[in-house]
Amino acid sequence: MVKQGKVRMTKEFQEDTKDRVFFLVTTHRRENFGEPMQNIRLALEKIAGTSEKFQIIFPLHPNPSVQKTFKDFVPQPLAIIFTDRAPTII
Repeated sequence: MVKQGKVRMTKEFQEDTKDRVFFLVTTHRRENFGEPMQNIRLALEKIAGTSEKFQIIFPLHPNPSVQKTFKDFVPQPLAIIFTDRAPTII
């Protein structure tokens, strides 16, 4: 919960995440389409399989080139969370 610019975390959330290492991944540049995007996918698979402590949060861009690369991606349980992209703030 965000209140007056501060984030409050519940004790349950703190306990559930205290031993985790979080990664936030974004990919949307045209330069990443094709083979570079496939390489990103392979790297995420390796990272996800390295440790149960790793939690990858990946807001997928709605671009069809990005969606196509990850549509059949089946990560290890809870290792990668795919979300809708965050809104752009200008």
